[in-house]
Amino acid sequence: MLGLSDVYGAALAAAAGPAAAAEVTQDVMVAAAAEPQDTRTLVARVVVRAMRTAPHAAFAPMPEPEREVVALARLAGYSVTEIADALHIEPAEARSRMTRGLRAAKGSDPSRRT
Repeated sequence: MLGLSDVYGAALAAAAGPAAAAEVTQDVMVAAAAEPQDTRTLVARVVVRAMRTAPHAAFAPMPEPEREVVALARLAGYSVTEIADALHIEPAEARSRMTRGLRAAKGSDPSRRT
């Protein structure tokens, strides 16, 4: 299936483990069978679903709205405008969530503490 390896690869990067990645990928690909999407959109959907259901440990310290924005930027390569469109929020809100999410991640990094 076209794009499956890209979608599953994104799920592996976004999800808490291989089992969660497989489940998220299956859910997104089954939904896509009814309404076909391009690979980039499927990658974004799998990233958001993973953030909502079983986020990778690197994203876990962030609140859900912030982790979705950071993950879409980092894992799906989305711009602020694309993130805003995907999540149905204003670009200013996407930027604000990005800042808060990165601060939350930085604050949870034990190597950064003094």
